[in-house]
Amino acid sequence: MISVIVPVYNAEKYINRCIDSIVHQTMDDMEIIIIDDGSTDSSLDICKYWEAKDRRIKVFPKKNGGVSSARNMGLRNVNGKYVSFVDADDWIESDRFEKAIEKIEEYNADIYIGSFVINVGNEQKTIYEDIPSVVSVYGKNDAIKHMIKGDGFRWELCDKVYRKDVLEGCYLDENIHNGEDFLFNWCVFGKAKRIIRVNDMSYHYFAREDSASHVLSEKYLTFVDAIELALGEEQNRELCLLLNNLYIVVLIGMFIEIAASKWGNRGEILVGLKNKIQSSMLYGKEISFKKKLIVHFYKISPISLLIILNPLAIAIKRRLRV
Repeated sequence: MISVIVPVYNAEKYINRCIDSIVHQTMDDMEIIIIDDGSTDSSLDICKYWEAKDRRIKVFPKKNGGVSSARNMGLRNVNGKYVSFVDADDWIESDRFEKAIEKIEEYNADIYIGSFVINVGNEQKTIYEDIPSVVSVYGKNDAIKHMIKGDGFRWELCDKVYRKDVLEGCYLDENIHNGEDFLFNWCVFGKAKRIIRVNDMSYHYFAREDSASHVLSEKYLTFVDAIELALGEEQNRELCLLLNNLYIVVLIGMFIEIAASKWGNRGEILVGLKNKIQSSMLYGKEISFKKKLIVHFYKISPISLLIILNPLAIAIKRRLRV
């Protein structure tokens, strides 16, 4: 059985489409755990309607605490051998879970990684165009390397199916509002023995303009905290270096985006980011010349870096926030 966790908050416009795509999967052996995170619209009523209609659905209302707290409640109530996440405004193809579990069993894998289609209005796009048709198999460290570098896959929850056993002890940090999925998967990947990557575009990510992931706020900055937490615990030297590279790219990307924004207290935020950049471990031999050059420009003039690297800022923004 697979447990599908669906966190819901004020998703009355989209939740029917989401649930309908899950209940009509080609495999029947599942439980659908819906966590209503204190919705103030009709989302909870819609979810309860579905619960009465389908015995596999369980609805858990809770006080609003954020998407991570909702997902964690879901994790504490799963009974399936496998676990996956679907967001309330997204939807999936009908054979998603059947195909994923077949591959997990065939390769004796702990984690299945597919991909997702990004739906923007009437258009759709993919992040990775050249995914090989063959199944790629990774050990935990290699998978973490690929995740950090965004090489073939990233850290989103939506494109993954997990064996329940590998999730034990890993929860989403409820104080991290951007990058919580990165930190969660860093924890889970570290427990896995075998991870597979499959060319599978069966998840549809709906890019809403009003989504919390598109809002520039102090919560957005917590991605930095997520990387710092991983750096503080990671013991593998190569992974530490990759995490550090990601750290400086994220810091500079955030500096550029915030400097170009009209955020009211951006001066204070920029000083904090500047201090983190200057105190980070960026001058070792392992750091590439390109990154050293970026830091050199930053030290001379952050504003000149803003002008020079504006295309980089756009790329980083797309990477951190779909």
